[in-house]
Amino acid sequence: MVRSPVDKTLAIIFSVGIHVILLGVIVFSLEWGPVREFSAPKVNPIQAVVVDESKVKAEMNRLKEEEARKKRAEEKRVKRLEERAKKAKANRKKEQKRLSQIQKKRKQEKSKAAREKKAEQQRLDKIKKEKAALTKTRREEEKRLAVVKAQKQRELEKKRKAEAERKRVEEEKRRAEEKRLAERDLQKQLAAEQPALDRRRQAVQDRRRDEYTASIHDKVKRNWRVPIGVPSNLKCTVRVEQIPGGEVIRVVVTKSSGNVAFDRSVENAVYRSTPLPKPKDPAIFDRVILFTFDPED
Repeated sequence: MVRSPVDKTLAIIFSVGIHVILLGVIVFSLEWGPVREFSAPKVNPIQAVVVDESKVKAEMNRLKEEEARKKRAEEKRVKRLEERAKKAKANRKKEQKRLSQIQKKRKQEKSKAAREKKAEQQRLDKIKKEKAALTKTRREEEKRLAVVKAQKQRELEKKRKAEAERKRVEEEKRRAEEKRLAERDLQKQLAAEQPALDRRRQAVQDRRRDEYTASIHDKVKRNWRVPIGVPSNLKCTVRVEQIPGGEVIRVVVTKSSGNVAFDRSVENAVYRSTPLPKPKDPAIFDRVILFTFDPED
């Protein structure tokens, strides 16, 4: 508990008063106490009084010094307590701010998740309705065609019906055989052409990915601020993490340029470039991108 200046003063006065009373009792007992007889020569009473007074004075000085020492120690203790209280208050304030930021971020993430869930449910409901409508239309068309076919079949004579049935069967067999042969030839052709198709497809994907990475590099370069006193011929490799939409959530230098200021300037440039450019082909989007930043490139 921290004492006020008034409490300290009263305590000092009280302590000094007690010591003065005790010293008075000691002096009185020395002057009026019974005199013992010794075989040694008697000491001059006046000289004895002088010696006792010097002891009293020395004792008072010692008490004053002791009181001063206690006062200084108390002041130091109070100062330490005040410093600890100040530091604890600052730490509490800092922790409260951190917890508030965490709570705010969680609330935002929860709200975002709710919106995304609602949008996904709406999309699924729309697909379900479209599928149901398509199924209904197909069934109605199938029923209509069945009725038409039944009417025609009833109108045909038995002879023509039998002949038509025979021709139909023969025609189906012929078409089935043609289809089988055509599918066999197509499979052979596709098998022969597949490696070339795969290479062309991979080349297209690589070119698009390079264009996508180059567009990100160009935007980061536009947002890059040259650090003072740092040469521009440096380069470093960065690992960028993003979410759909191009918002940057993390940047890490995986291969340093050897200059801390240059590396930090590149990290800041990536954050300033959010949202990152979108790829022309959504299929090549990647949440993690690794590229080398070279200002002279």
